[in-house]
Amino acid sequence: MGRALPIRGWLYDLCPPTRYFRHASMFRGYLVFVITILAAEASRDCSNLIKARNQRDDGATAESCPVKAIRVSAIALACLAASAYGALLLAVESIHKSRLLADLHVALCWGGVVWLAFRFSSPQRCSLSWPRLAVLFVVVDLVLGCFLTQGIMSTRSSRASDQWATIAAEHRSNLDLPGFARVNDGSFGNSTSNKNLPLKRPILHGYQPLRNSLHEAWASDPVLSELVCSEDRFWFAARSAVPEIATRKSNFLAYREGVHRTGKLSVVIHRPDELANDSDEDSDEDSDEDSDEDSDEDSDEDSDEDSAAIAAESIVGRLPVAQRIPVDLIEYTPDVLEFSCTAPEEGFLLVTDRWAPGWSAMVNGVSVTVNPGAFIFRVVSLAGGKNHVRLTYRPFGFPQLTILSWTTIGILVGLTLLQARINVRKRELAK
Repeated sequence: MGRALPIRGWLYDLCPPTRYFRHASMFRGYLVFVITILAAEASRDCSNLIKARNQRDDGATAESCPVKAIRVSAIALACLAASAYGALLLAVESIHKSRLLADLHVALCWGGVVWLAFRFSSPQRCSLSWPRLAVLFVVVDLVLGCFLTQGIMSTRSSRASDQWATIAAEHRSNLDLPGFARVNDGSFGNSTSNKNLPLKRPILHGYQPLRNSLHEAWASDPVLSELVCSEDRFWFAARSAVPEIATRKSNFLAYREGVHRTGKLSVVIHRPDELANDSDEDSDEDSDEDSDEDSDEDSDEDSDEDSAAIAAESIVGRLPVAQRIPVDLIEYTPDVLEFSCTAPEEGFLLVTDRWAPGWSAMVNGVSVTVNPGAFIFRVVSLAGGKNHVRLTYRPFGFPQLTILSWTTIGILVGLTLLQARINVRKRELAK
């Protein structure tokens, strides 16, 4: 969807099958298409090799290098696939009803690949029927794959069909988000999903592979979620009223209690390195308190830490409330947020969008730090009076990896054209 990869963006917005896929992994369809082309080329080479072998008069049975490579590659790929499947089974907590079908799929397809490789590498067994057997295994893979993926590829529910019809009708082809107002999730009344993506609707909680316990707790609390889902969801606090606290679970519970009591948010900031961990420290500390202490010194240190934690929780529970301030939206996309606002004095602005290490900010043309705030959001420093704020997101490796990707594609296209020209020259000389 990004502007740096326009081909993928066009496919996502203009190609209906891709647009309706709920999982990003469905983009592997394009990779599968490329691999299919390469497989067709390889099948042609294998067929030519079989014909050449059958036409030999010496009856030699020694294996050639390509034959050995086919056998070794088949075994290596089958072992890799089996290992990946085994690791997946170990990571899954519950057994799905399609488990037996999935086991059969893996065994037949990858076992068939190895069997075909050995059949191809044996001159006595190899014949022109080998490509037909390969096609048969491809058909088996296709049929079993259709049964296994039908739940994410199609639906028989009329309600779900109506939802997808709505998504198709309201689909937005650009990346601009319609405004600051958002909903808690993009589920359309069902379990949490990412159906908001084609609509470009900002949400607080959607389908994502990675989870954060504090984000989950915030989204599940109706009071907290309501305060960060309205159109007016920017909160300002004076610099003297913004403490730096740890992202402990106990601090979050004290913060939530204060918000429930006042009905307003408070602005707090955190160290960026703290948000790299999913804060469940209290559970670990509780288990440490129950264990036997090795020395009096360790006991004193734990006591000091507990006292500091209790003091921090009491401070969090008595934080001054922040005030909402209106902002004038200029640009709002997944990687850019630009607006202007007026601060009553020097202080901090709580931007209730998720914080990440790649965010940077310019305030009135000056670079400022984007601090983590309120446990999962962003906080920027403002001067008193009129402020122009621009936040931008740059992930790790951007634009270096993007340049590398396009350069690789360009080199491959250039080499292909060069080889085609060389082949034309050879044919002309042969005449």
